[in-house]
Amino acid sequence: MIQAAYLRIGAAVALGAGCFIAGTQHEHRTHVIREAAMQAAFDKTITDVRAKTAAAQVADLAHARAVEAAQEQKRKDAASAYETDLADARRDLAVYAQRLRAASQANSGDSGAASVPGTPQPTGSALGTSDATVMDDLEACAVNTVKAEAWRDWWLSIR
Repeated sequence: MIQAAYLRIGAAVALGAGCFIAGTQHEHRTHVIREAAMQAAFDKTITDVRAKTAAAQVADLAHARAVEAAQEQKRKDAASAYETDLADARRDLAVYAQRLRAASQANSGDSGAASVPGTPQPTGSALGTSDATVMDDLEACAVNTVKAEAWRDWWLSIR
């Protein structure tokens, strides 16, 4: 009887140990399955982040190229407008110079007075400077004005 009791106790301990081991193995398998699922989710997240990063880099590069192209077009438009405005200003200045020469020639006609030798001839300008100097000054003013307007127009176009 004692032996039967020990056998029953031994069987109960063995059964309990077996159940404990089976439960531990089951928990271990569950843990391994959960860990594998978490690792798969992490790997998917990393893959998604890398794909989205690559897509964002491509989009950024395309945007940068588009901005560069738009800025280059604005620069070309501004340069073209500047050249056109500068040519117009110089043309207007040439017309003005022609009008001044015509007016000067009309005023320098024979007025009936005798020319006195040694007297200085009028310079053609109220300031006492030659017409060429006045025209040079007017051209410098026209060029600077056109440049300033071109810079202003360019600045307003990029804002």
